[in-house]
Amino acid sequence: MRRAALLLLLLLGNAPVTPAGAVSGTVVVVHEGKRVPVEGNYVHVYLRPAKLPPKAPGIGQTFDVIQKDKQFDPHVIVVPKGATVRFPNKDTGETHNVFWSDEPHKDLGRRTATDPVQTYEFDDAQEFSVYCDIHQQMWAKILVVDSTYIAKVDKDGHYTIPNVAPGTYQVVVWAPSSTPVVSEKLTVTDGQTSIAKELHLQLTPLKCQHNRKDGSPYPPYAGQKSPC
Repeated sequence: MRRAALLLLLLLGNAPVTPAGAVSGTVVVVHEGKRVPVEGNYVHVYLRPAKLPPKAPGIGQTFDVIQKDKQFDPHVIVVPKGATVRFPNKDTGETHNVFWSDEPHKDLGRRTATDPVQTYEFDDAQEFSVYCDIHQQMWAKILVVDSTYIAKVDKDGHYTIPNVAPGTYQVVVWAPSSTPVVSEKLTVTDGQTSIAKELHLQLTPLKCQHNRKDGSPYPPYAGQKSPC
């Protein structure tokens, strides 16, 4: 038994280690010529590889956007192309719907907390605006990217993306409804942290006013709130 354990340790010790580095940097968010807080503006960064992967990098990965308290949580998420997103309903006794009008348009139907969870595999690299056909205040933004190197920018504007394979990349800064900003090319090497130049994102106010999936306005009802 001890010999087997020793042999396993030796094998693990000789196993090849995948080389990796990291990317770090700072984002400044600007609105109408003035610097504004990063916190609350859903700012994310991701690395765009110089050479796109031969297949969707998110295949086999799963993310959750929960329906709870008549809201989607998280409101904003960035996922790799090919990933599956689940939309579990955690509101007991409440029916929710999941749909988006962005092409390819999709209506995942209505579900209660006891029904099977709605899921969708996102194969198109773009931004999706997700809503509920029943509750106007429910909204989410899903950005699908050709990368697994994704990070949320902290309240001070800093970010670090670890475990990056050596290669050439560009940092992309994104927030919902805003035009993404792309950095110059940078090179990642094994065991090193590459520092990207400071990037400035011109923030556009979040757009989440919408109609129902058939294009009609939502009917007023007690407790209805504005979308955002």
